[in-house]
Amino acid sequence: MGNVAASGGYWMSMAADEVWASPATITGSIGVFGMLPTFGGTLDKIGVHTDGFGTTAMAGKLRLDMPLDPGVARIFQSSTENIYRQFISLVSKARGKSFEEIDELAQGRVWSGEQAAERGLVDKTGSFQDAIKASARIAGLGDSYQIEWIEPEQSALDRLVMDFMSSAVSKLHISVSRPASLPVSWLQSMLDDLQFISAQQGKFTVAAHCLCGW
Repeated sequence: MGNVAASGGYWMSMAADEVWASPATITGSIGVFGMLPTFGGTLDKIGVHTDGFGTTAMAGKLRLDMPLDPGVARIFQSSTENIYRQFISLVSKARGKSFEEIDELAQGRVWSGEQAAERGLVDKTGSFQDAIKASARIAGLGDSYQIEWIEPEQSALDRLVMDFMSSAVSKLHISVSRPASLPVSWLQSMLDDLQFISAQQGKFTVAAHCLCGW
């Protein structure tokens, strides 16, 4: 698990042979929430009102221009609680802990990868490469494997930007022919940041560049 693996990310990962996380992964968030917005109050403020009648108990109860019906709210709450119990049960089975133990760690709480490992929610912490090596080991491949990336097809502009970034990271001190829309100061700032990030030798979990001055 990389930078973030909240409810859905953890749900997909928990039953793996080994669950790996970065020490700083924002993980856990074992919980469920439901949301049903209504806009009756908003419409009322601009003078738009609706009314009507139905022939069954549930007629019109999911209309977004009407206040949330108490009966519908109970149904949604019951459904949310049922999914939460399923979630806890699945985690309990996958991690070899009791329902009560997992519930104590769950309830929407968020942990770092290191804290999750201490609490038995993940097996090990390490880098992406560590996880790849573990996958190869579990598959019995030893060192005889290669990685193939499955990604959406990139546009010509995306390929141009990625080629530039790859070249900048590998060489750092380069001269480039820039499109007229890219200021020299922006490129220089980008290169300065890339040089700094490269010098950290992989110590970062997340690296972001803010185009604040562009």
